[in-house]
Amino acid sequence: MRRNRILINLSMLFTASAAITAYAVNGNTPSAASMPDTPDMMSIGSLMPDDDMMHQGILLDGDSLKQAGLESKIQKAADLYKHLKWLKYENQPETEVYTTALDCYNVCVDAMKLAAKNSPDMDRCKSILRDINKDLEAGAFHYSSAGDNDRLTKFAQAYVDTHMMDAFKGEDFPLTSVYPSIVYCAASGAYNIKDYDRAIGYFDRYISTGEDKSREQIYMFLGQACINTGKYDRAITAMSDALVLYPDNYNMMLIGIQGCIDGGHPELLQTFLDKALAMKPLDEQLLNIQGKLYEDMQQYQKALDTYRKLEEIRPDNLGVARHIALCYYNLGVDFYNKSIYEEDDKIAKKYGRQSNTYFDAASMKLEEVVANDPTSLKYLKALAVSYGCLGNKEKFENVNVRIRALGDNPIAEKSMPDLITANANDLPNFASSGKNAPSIGSKAPLYTDFAKSYVEKNLNAWAKKGEFETNDDYRKRVNETTLSQEYDRLSRKAQDEYLTAYGKKLRVTDFSLEPYDAENEVYMIKSSYGPIYLNIPRENSEAETFKANWKGVHFKNPSYYIKDNEVLISGITFVTPYGKEYSYNKTEGVTHYVPPIDIAGINIYTPDGSRTTAAPQTPTAFKPSDVDENIPYNNKPSKSTFAVIIANESYANVPRVEAALNDGETFSKYCNLTLGIPKENI
Repeated sequence: MRRNRILINLSMLFTASAAITAYAVNGNTPSAASMPDTPDMMSIGSLMPDDDMMHQGILLDGDSLKQAGLESKIQKAADLYKHLKWLKYENQPETEVYTTALDCYNVCVDAMKLAAKNSPDMDRCKSILRDINKDLEAGAFHYSSAGDNDRLTKFAQAYVDTHMMDAFKGEDFPLTSVYPSIVYCAASGAYNIKDYDRAIGYFDRYISTGEDKSREQIYMFLGQACINTGKYDRAITAMSDALVLYPDNYNMMLIGIQGCIDGGHPELLQTFLDKALAMKPLDEQLLNIQGKLYEDMQQYQKALDTYRKLEEIRPDNLGVARHIALCYYNLGVDFYNKSIYEEDDKIAKKYGRQSNTYFDAASMKLEEVVANDPTSLKYLKALAVSYGCLGNKEKFENVNVRIRALGDNPIAEKSMPDLITANANDLPNFASSGKNAPSIGSKAPLYTDFAKSYVEKNLNAWAKKGEFETNDDYRKRVNETTLSQEYDRLSRKAQDEYLTAYGKKLRVTDFSLEPYDAENEVYMIKSSYGPIYLNIPRENSEAETFKANWKGVHFKNPSYYIKDNEVLISGITFVTPYGKEYSYNKTEGVTHYVPPIDIAGINIYTPDGSRTTAAPQTPTAFKPSDVDENIPYNNKPSKSTFAVIIANESYANVPRVEAALNDGETFSKYCNLTLGIPKENI
């Protein structure tokens, strides 16, 4: 998915601060006796091993080479330091003094990389750097006055880097009032050559000084540097802090928005959008982002209102038209599915009217979209669904013809449509970096995954020894028998929890009416959640009339159950075009699914304070036998007969009877289907 890039016009360019002026060295002039003679500079050749060592085949190991390198750098740093002192004593040209100071700094830094912490070599390098730090500061002033920005940057960075070294952590250097300006110069040099990581360190250093003069600019460049280096969380935090101080800075708002989008934090996006839209309510880019965010939040009416503003600005924009069409469509889907699940007829009809209003608007807008993009299957399918939900069979079939011509499967009738987005695979507009982020349709997870996670989590919690529970009480509560019983109880509860949480997110699709079973007066209807057996009498051609009107039949009030790890339909009502209702309710043979988890992995407390694992084998769901299937059907009802069936699996003093409930349910089938006893009499 292509990210929405925000182009920020930052007209400001980093320049050396005018606050840096010519530097004058103050202090007492040392006496000639105290100054060293001019040192002999060590040549590169003097650092190489001599020929005799090479001829004798003596090779230095890694540690020896490292030590030799360290010693040479320490010596060179000392020689440069002495030379610097001599140059200053002799009042040599400032350029020579500052060049030597910078060379000395660089050699010391290299030596410190090789020296051990708290070693004499490390201490010597630190002492040199402390003493020449003021010379680096003076060099920054000198090249600022000369207008040499390149050298100004080098000296400013060397000066500030010394203060930021880990070796000097906790140590305070004497600072002047222009210190923030020097830090600013160091930051500008790093930022302008795109060394953003280094620049971020200087920006933080500047902010820590408490200086107000350039802080607003520094915050903006800090945010942009964080964006450029992928530190999105840092950019968001920095812009949130900065907007407290500078609430009208529009560029900071844009940087915050960019951080939220690129960093996968759509949940933080609205705060920045609110601020930005308050300043520029008709900004196309902001409106586009706001509309997409509302779509991801499934606030389609707000998204629609936002895209309408964009449509006024760009009336012929196909992208805007697509989003408006999908907003109408998703609103139609929402109310259409609500009407199916709603048990109150008045409320269901209200939802149906709202659904028709939105699907009608969606179909008009989608016709406009497919006229400009006639091969787009996504929008053709949305158009077919809209006509199908409106009951416009002719247009529904016409659009399906176009879908078939493009090589795809046509849209099925009587389906519960899903929400869609303009993106491939219906992904959200703004991806989230958080785990388990919901998809735009918020579809139900697989029951297998849900049940396994639910049982494992709750069984572990149950097996944990309570703070005030004695060992004897714990052993009575948690043992082989009770563990299996709790496992079974949680497995049953997992089904209820799943259907409560996700029942209304299950979508029934692809109904198919199979040939009529005249002997038993039953139609079998195939669906995405298992077969449905609908009793429709033959008398007065009622079954024939139902088939003749099948294309106009709608459904409502679907309910589900779980068996053998499958979600199946337990109840549904079909409504004919002339208002006749036929209901299917499956109550017999409904068992719970036991998720296949290893309860041997459940932590069990032992009296000695250690942990062990459960020993019993995992209970398994009862497997039906031939007796449970193909039950004979008798069409002669026995309405005056009643049956009470007691199927008890759990007893106080005898082992558990795992198959009792299944046997009771099977017997209830025989009572109903074979003996003709009505379900309500059993």
